[in-house]
Amino acid sequence: MILTCPNCHSRYNVENDNIGAQGRKVRCSACKEVWTQEPDEKIENLSPAEEMFEKAKQQAANQPQKSFPVGWIAFSLSVFLVVGGGYWFRELVVAKWPVAQPLYASIGLAIE
Repeated sequence: MILTCPNCHSRYNVENDNIGAQGRKVRCSACKEVWTQEPDEKIENLSPAEEMFEKAKQQAANQPQKSFPVGWIAFSLSVFLVVGGGYWFRELVVAKWPVAQPLYASIGLAIE
């Protein structure tokens, strides 16, 4: 379970067993604020495997989202390399695959 201080918003990872069924008073080590933390009933009634899944899901939700996915960069680079390679090595492509000559001619890149 992740506790968040209501005063300074510091966050702490605490096992559910440490809070107990009735809850307990906790103190923030950063600002010394004291509050009563209630147990997290949603996770408390789950099996250990489900509890691990919920913890992982909470941790993933707390991570910042990437603003520009690496996948798009890789995709763009791949397209650039394929198109650029087809342009720069067009004589070699036509020598190995003569059927490509009409394709190059149709886009204005005649091969002698």
